[in-house]
Amino acid sequence: KGLASPFNFAPFYMPQFMGDAPGHGPKRLIYIDTDTVINGDIGELHSMDLHGHPCGAVKYCLQTLQTYIDIKLVKKMGWGNFNPEACIANRGVLVVDVPRWEETNLTLKIEEWMERYKNTDQDIWLGGMSQPPWLLAMNGDFAELGQEWNCHSLGRTSMSSSEGSGLIQAGFDDLVLE
Repeated sequence: KGLASPFNFAPFYMPQFMGDAPGHGPKRLIYIDTDTVINGDIGELHSMDLHGHPCGAVKYCLQTLQTYIDIKLVKKMGWGNFNPEACIANRGVLVVDVPRWEETNLTLKIEEWMERYKNTDQDIWLGGMSQPPWLLAMNGDFAELGQEWNCHSLGRTSMSSSEGSGLIQAGFDDLVLE
């Protein structure tokens, strides 16, 4: 139930929270999940080139769209054709190019997916609450931040064996993961 908290959706409204009117607030925002340990200079994120994308996040291929979303149902409902094997973006560290975010109406697109979820008898989301609508609305339109910006899964109490193997391959001690 904690995932249904409005605070879980707060990152999607940062551009609106931080400026009085479009064009009068900051041009770049950085969101960092509360369970993230900072071990570097986040100023690098502020000056990073997002190459015209509305946001930047770490690409995470140990989970795919089908981990979070019933892709067959989305297609059946006529809401688009998404690749179920596409890697996800991890929102734990999120860099937002405010003008581009507003130009692409990303918050509105997220709200549209949340409305579809609310009005559908079947579960579109297979996991998470705020991650699925963001992934669908963004549809791969994000700049890939380096893996060093977000070591996904370290704070979780459980994970799939492939995720655990991925962390071990990344250099984390397998004893820590037991």
